[in-house]
Amino acid sequence: MNFDVLAGLRYSRLESKVDLNITGTLPVWVASRSVHVSQNFVDPIVGFKGKFNLGKKWYAPYHFDIGGFGLDSDITTQAAGGIHYSIRDWVSVGIDYRYLHYDFGDEGMLLKELTISGPELAIGIHF
Repeated sequence: MNFDVLAGLRYSRLESKVDLNITGTLPVWVASRSVHVSQNFVDPIVGFKGKFNLGKKWYAPYHFDIGGFGLDSDITTQAAGGIHYSIRDWVSVGIDYRYLHYDFGDEGMLLKELTISGPELAIGIHF
């Protein structure tokens, strides 16, 4: 087993683009247009990560962090865990589940909240 405390920054960029192309006989004020909005977020984070050894070649990595603290986003949380197999000392494969949530607040943001979660296939190269 190992356990590491972490601190750092998370950078995210959100983009939204809408194209409106209208054909036919419509009023002049209903014209084709394109709207593109983007926002960048840099949030401080603190958390921990590590792994539980499950046997000679199997282990379960985990990760948790929390951040934002009212700077670019009100709060952001991330959690992940999975199971991995070491093929060699320097390479592993595994499957993880990751959850990432942002609460951006109400003040003129592109989104109020965003949650992304799901499984991921992991290939690790260890130095």
